[in-house]
Amino acid sequence: MLAFLNRQDIVLYCATWTLMLASLVMIISIGGPIVIQQVVSVILALALMIFCAHINWRTLSSRPIVIGAIYLVSLLILALTSLFAPVIRNTRSWLVIGPVQFQVAELMKVALIIILAYYFARHHIGIAKLSNIARSFFYYLLPAIFIFLQPDMGTMIVLTGIWIGFLLVSGLRPKHILIGLGVGILLVIIAWFFVFAPYQKERIIGFFQPDYDPLGVNYSTIQAKIAIGSGGFFGKGFRQGTQTQLGFLPEPETDFIFAALSESGDYLVQ
Repeated sequence: MLAFLNRQDIVLYCATWTLMLASLVMIISIGGPIVIQQVVSVILALALMIFCAHINWRTLSSRPIVIGAIYLVSLLILALTSLFAPVIRNTRSWLVIGPVQFQVAELMKVALIIILAYYFARHHIGIAKLSNIARSFFYYLLPAIFIFLQPDMGTMIVLTGIWIGFLLVSGLRPKHILIGLGVGILLVIIAWFFVFAPYQKERIIGFFQPDYDPLGVNYSTIQAKIAIGSGGFFGKGFRQGTQTQLGFLPEPETDFIFAALSESGDYLVQ
């Protein structure tokens, strides 16, 4: 047991547990049926963390078949979910098993990181070759297509960031980065005119213009800023946040948990 503890990153454990505890207290402050779900999720997450800490993940580097299987199984589950899952919040992103809902893209993120880490570790010397970059792009492209079909542009951007992040740390020359940046800008322009739906364009415009459509696209963002500002430096106190408790702040337990914490979070620092 002592040998196991010596191998662990105690700082990482403490940071993770602190975030979990803060989120749990915040969910209790918000209230609602999600409290029990969050408690169960925290317990399962801690158990999974301890289980994964016992695994020597470096052994995967000598097992390409296992890495390929993880990627393909995750991709298959993602494809089936994107095509046949029930529509929840206007997307087919969730795998529903009884009372449990799981966003399959989260599993795909891990699988993509594993296979790209293995691939770039094997091809880091010749990564500047177009064939090597194209193959790594193929690993990214397959899940990106299914996530685009859901549609879930936010998750697709995260996957894009994962792939680009691997490219940047792999030792690409500056000229290759500039070429990739130019291609990316060209693809965004093409997508703007031929791919993006009207509501997606509205969200992009709202991102760059915070005051645009305050009762529509930017309603949630404006309410979040009001919640953060009204909380002041220490917050209003346990269950005292007006934006959160009166329902002005949408999705305070998920998308805008930071705003909810900022508004009523003084009890976490007292």
